[in-house]
Amino acid sequence: MTLGSSTDLSRVRDAQSCRQWLDKMAGGPFERLERMQALFAHLGRQPLPADPTFEILEQARMTLLAEVASAVKPLQQMSLPLQPSHLSALEQIRKALDMLHQLYRRCYTRMIESEALDTRSVIPGAANALRVVMPLARALDTQARMIALLLKLRVEVDPLYWDALCLLGRYMRQSTFLDEVLIDPVGLLKPCTARATFVYPILLRLANLPARNTNQLLLIDKLATRWSARVGLRIDTPPDLSSQPHGPSIELSSDYSVRLDTVRLLKSLNERKVDWLSDVSGKRIAPFTRDELASLMADLERLWSADFKPQGGSPAPQRLVRLRFGLPRLYGQETASGDATLTPPAPGVPGAYAGWEGNTVVRKALGGGQHGRSASDLFMTESESAQWVRVDGRLLVIERHLVTPSALLGSLATVMPVPENEGNPVSTETAAREQALMLGQVVAVEQLTSQTKGLSTHRVSIQTFETPTFPVGVREEGSILFYDAFLLDRQPLSKVRHSLVARRGLLRTGMEVTLRDHSADRQAVLGEVMDNGRMFERFELQLKS
Repeated sequence: MTLGSSTDLSRVRDAQSCRQWLDKMAGGPFERLERMQALFAHLGRQPLPADPTFEILEQARMTLLAEVASAVKPLQQMSLPLQPSHLSALEQIRKALDMLHQLYRRCYTRMIESEALDTRSVIPGAANALRVVMPLARALDTQARMIALLLKLRVEVDPLYWDALCLLGRYMRQSTFLDEVLIDPVGLLKPCTARATFVYPILLRLANLPARNTNQLLLIDKLATRWSARVGLRIDTPPDLSSQPHGPSIELSSDYSVRLDTVRLLKSLNERKVDWLSDVSGKRIAPFTRDELASLMADLERLWSADFKPQGGSPAPQRLVRLRFGLPRLYGQETASGDATLTPPAPGVPGAYAGWEGNTVVRKALGGGQHGRSASDLFMTESESAQWVRVDGRLLVIERHLVTPSALLGSLATVMPVPENEGNPVSTETAAREQALMLGQVVAVEQLTSQTKGLSTHRVSIQTFETPTFPVGVREEGSILFYDAFLLDRQPLSKVRHSLVARRGLLRTGMEVTLRDHSADRQAVLGEVMDNGRMFERFELQLKS
């Protein structure tokens, strides 16, 4: 007989029979999750009394959380965007947790509707009896776990999940158990209180996890886990984001917002920062450098305080853009593996084109003359189509469907708006303006749960540099090899300096270089390094007259 069949499940009527059923389960984590979903569906159809139902759920909860921890491990190692198979696995985890959450809520409702006077509180609709409050606390815990799991995987959280969390939080606050330490053999937090459980996912939401690497995320989660019990809270409906001096206010959905009092948390944060940064040995702050840790702690101090400002910006024009990651490959002589240590070919070798000769041949073949295509146009030939959804100053938010290449944090991204009148005759000036390249760095990646035509959708935030961008070739004086780079050209009437973006380790400060675009060569000197990112460096640049 197959485990999880209706015949087996009919025997589950109390905690002991549920334990026996759970001990017989076999298979991998996802098979066991599927069978537990069958158990939850069975309990939802059975008219069992509230107390036995709660006892069964307590047994199932411990097993379910262990299975979720096993099933989510592979997902934690995946870079965004998630593959369709990974999204399917995540949906199975989410569904199991949601079913458990709904059963705990039903159990609480049955208990609160009891006529027993000892369960009533002086607050209408609340309960003082621990046996009544425990299902509510477990429902809150399950919902907080599900939201925290999505946030730590950098997956967008449905506003309905926040609505459920806020509703449970309001009910829990009406009871007398908001700050009571509740017994939990698989507790999410220490101390395990309803206040800490409610605040924990909100601290994660405020910390902007889509912009964090793995090490930063682990540290943020550790701090939020320890300090969430020290935060005051107020749940507002309808949403109220009026300023208050004690902590941040955040709108979680169209129906709820939360104000936090983080004075005690910020005190702990400051003490920990002083302690870590004063540790001359550096052992307590690995794997961070001192500057990285100081920057992260300062950022958390801003995000978890009254200085927090929700991400703003305005909707971008509803139009497509062309998107490409990495450096150009138009002028350079690098191999397919990106090797920058090439030597010039031996003189007189037949058919060996390199340096100026190779660039000239390629440039003419690609149409470097007046009637040819621009280097920017050629560079974006291999780009992908994406949707521009929001703009906030120099921050562009773009939604894309392609799984490869991955949009890695810190990597270079180039955006070119698709002309609205594409296909229609336009002036040369209009075409140049429409096809201007915007170069930037990926600062956040967030997986969206919605799928379009079976395609995985994810949101990429790109912090663009200040000036227009042009693909160029760059070579050191005395060398014959050109390498690909980006020239960020100074705008008229702007004080922003020229700069050059190239692969890390290729160039150095003080080097005299030749820049080549599709029509001309220019001499320049490299200044100090302005920015460092994933596999690239940005140098100040002084063009020679």
